[in-house]
Amino acid sequence: MKNLFYVLLFISPIYLFAQEEEWVGTYDYIGESVMGWSVQQTFDGGYILGLRSEGNGSGWVMKINENGQETWRTADYNEHIKSVIQTGDGEYVFLSKTRLIKLNQFGQEEWSQLYLCDGSFSYISLSKLIQSSDCGFILAGSQALEVGDGDFLGSAGII
Repeated sequence: MKNLFYVLLFISPIYLFAQEEEWVGTYDYIGESVMGWSVQQTFDGGYILGLRSEGNGSGWVMKINENGQETWRTADYNEHIKSVIQTGDGEYVFLSKTRLIKLNQFGQEEWSQLYLCDGSFSYISLSKLIQSSDCGFILAGSQALEVGDGDFLGSAGII
């Protein structure tokens, strides 16, 4: 059985009850269930998607054109993609649980920044990404200290 991820695009988003389907995109990953975690319309009218496999938890970014056809996809990353955006320079940045990764317009990795616990915490999970007005990035997430028996004492913050 082939498990698929669907993207639905509707026209006239202002009219909540009078929308017509413009296209439906179907995307699969080696027969595993796929979940979409992030989507943003790109400057060229297409979309950038942050996806995750249900089976092994790997994630990847996919660019589709305005008709829903795949333009490119990244290699698998061993973490699920939390957020993906197109930057002001027309390239892309995505956030996994522990990394911020910059891609060029063709989906090739340009650089990566790893965020680790500061020593007093045992778990970190980044969750949200936005680009600031000075072309930097603001990340939000949480970190936690395991205090025993699967219990965690945590804090949230902005990087």
